[in-house]
Amino acid sequence: MDPTRVRVQWHSTPRRYFKESPIAHVTRRRYYLSFGPTLLACTGTQVCVMHFYYLLFAARGKKTPEEQFEKHCLHNSYKYYWDYECNEPLVASSKLTATSSRVDRGPENAKLYGEWAFNVSNWVPTEEEILAASSYIQPEEKERISKFVFKNDAKSALIGRLMIRNFIKISTCISYEEITLGRDELGKPILTNSNNHNPHFNISHQGDFVVLIGDIENEVGIDIMKIEPPANKNIPEFFRLMRRQFSPKEWENIYTFHREAEQMESFYRHWCLKESYVKNIGIGLRVNLAEISFDVKTPKLKVGQIVTDTNLYVKNVLQEGWVFEETLLDEKHAIAIACHPNEKSQWFPSLYTFITFEELIKEAKPINAPDDDFKNKFMKMLIKTF
Repeated sequence: MDPTRVRVQWHSTPRRYFKESPIAHVTRRRYYLSFGPTLLACTGTQVCVMHFYYLLFAARGKKTPEEQFEKHCLHNSYKYYWDYECNEPLVASSKLTATSSRVDRGPENAKLYGEWAFNVSNWVPTEEEILAASSYIQPEEKERISKFVFKNDAKSALIGRLMIRNFIKISTCISYEEITLGRDELGKPILTNSNNHNPHFNISHQGDFVVLIGDIENEVGIDIMKIEPPANKNIPEFFRLMRRQFSPKEWENIYTFHREAEQMESFYRHWCLKESYVKNIGIGLRVNLAEISFDVKTPKLKVGQIVTDTNLYVKNVLQEGWVFEETLLDEKHAIAIACHPNEKSQWFPSLYTFITFEELIKEAKPINAPDDDFKNKFMKMLIKTF
């Protein structure tokens, strides 16, 4: 993987060790690493010791990365550790390692988060890609995907399974070949051979994208919706049919906008919030959705801007501790994540990493032989045009 952002979190209370500088700016419990021709931002908890051989330091040829960090360190007696690797498969392309001198800040205690997006509409798979993918997923997964009529749906399902397996490998260090996925009583994918690892993850696909949210400590739910007019219905009629699914407060939020296009955008935003919440708590859509009501503080979502100020009410009672992370993935796709961080962790919003098929299978290992029958069925599926 070559993501644009990686997040690592330690349990213990952070302390500042770097001054703000063109090289590094350290803030509490979080760092960002931006890949590209220059280092855009790097923030960390206590001290994240990083090898930036991939980035600008080596290109400048003036000082080694160690000397650059030494110059900007407030504690010159601090002992650097350059031998540990933290979630190395995720950042292998960047030659990055991150750790600390304290025992409880070692890589084994780091917490990995994943927020990934894959544009399935832009992906036109080749026979070679599907044949390779058939060797990376379990037989029952192939059987389920083969039952789809439309290739659009099969692509989304296949990418979703590959994303889950990739996240589990990266976040737990379980080898790809040993990952075994099953389903719980509600049909939700779970890791069945956890070996004391319990990663939480959730997938959603609709419109042009498949998205994943993953977290080591906290249950998570995610939903994405394409913002488009309802099929075969005008918007007032569509809203009439959906009246019972939203609370009066939510309809008030939706009708705040006068243009129907903006009303639809607000409608799908509220729907994403509801779905992300029920997927998090594992009850599906078997509840009275009107009793799950969201009070939206920020009127409109924007691409590249994360909103976390929405409040949840269940049966008119405010639900404390919930975080809802919302954004527009692009101008046509609303997305929401639901999380209730436990007392030992915090939740830090982050923009999504857009990944390619090549990046997705970079760490994959065959778990069975390539399947020509699966490939042939997949390639013959119909293309959905509606």
